[in-house]
Amino acid sequence: MSEITATALQLLAQREHAQYELRQKLIQRNYEVEAVLVVLEKLKCESWQSDDRFAENYIVERASRGFGPLRISQELQLRGLSSEFVENKLVSAQIDWSQVLQQVYFKKFKHAQLQNFKDKGKRIRFLQFRGFSLEEIKNQIK
Repeated sequence: MSEITATALQLLAQREHAQYELRQKLIQRNYEVEAVLVVLEKLKCESWQSDDRFAENYIVERASRGFGPLRISQELQLRGLSSEFVENKLVSAQIDWSQVLQQVYFKKFKHAQLQNFKDKGKRIRFLQFRGFSLEEIKNQIK
């Protein structure tokens, strides 16, 4: 059990992990599932691992790198967090997504004018890939 705890703490020392993510990594290292679950519960009780803290840090970090709420939500759900939990965290983060979108748009396209519909389509696809809604994108491109 102490070996599992040491491995888990080593992983958490590198960066925050969601509980699901940490469980998968420990199971991949051939630790018994029951023992892993006991260790994860212990880490959660002692506040070494927190899905709340992980989600908050992840949202701020990804938004600062220019990713939108849709992409961040999808990434967090892939890490085992429920969609309702993620939506609540996105709202409580109080990030101005239009500001993030504007920064990404101007960084990528600088002062280049829209040439034609093909160019507009390229910009829309890029911003959608980054995780912004079509409505937000259309407001930005006007």
